[in-house]
Amino acid sequence: MFPLIQGSDICSSIVGMLWIGAWILMGPLKKGLTIKFVTPKLDKKYPLTINPIDKNQE
Repeated sequence: MFPLIQGSDICSSIVGMLWIGAWILMGPLKKGLTIKFVTPKLDKKYPLTINPIDKNQE
């Protein structure tokens, strides 16, 4: 799966586990960053598109 890694199978498995762990963490991290930084900027730029129902649930 990781042919660029030369060396033992242990190194390949460690990199594989780190890759999978990072991939799993990126979903919630991306969602959190979007809610915290992107959404307020879009709400400020386009105030008519704010859905008050969604804002009250947060």
